[in-house]
Amino acid sequence: MNAAERIEMLWQGKVISDNVKRIVFKAMDWLNKKQLDLDSDNGQMFITHLAMSLERCGKGEEVVALPEDMMGEVRSSKGYGLACEFIEYLEELLNYELPECEKGYILLHLSVLKEGEVKCD
Repeated sequence: MNAAERIEMLWQGKVISDNVKRIVFKAMDWLNKKQLDLDSDNGQMFITHLAMSLERCGKGEEVVALPEDMMGEVRSSKGYGLACEFIEYLEELLNYELPECEKGYILLHLSVLKEGEVKCD
């Protein structure tokens, strides 16, 4: 199964809305242009987390924020710059600012994904 099939499965199971599916596919296009492997295990995990995060936001559900020491590690990772660019792009697509706690998790997962690819180079 690849990342797109995973999103289709979440949508067909009514776990995510039409709008979340649409946004995630646009986000995947952006990330693919940055040459990230979204079909890797980490890539699929990130895309699944992103879809669930956006679904929570749409429903007004909140999650507990990452501890500050963990956010410090995220900020110092090689993937942090790309992750911040992605958050900006995502917020433009959504036409609203993501809650800080959700931003933290998206930054974490995307930074880890990018960090893993850097180590393989």
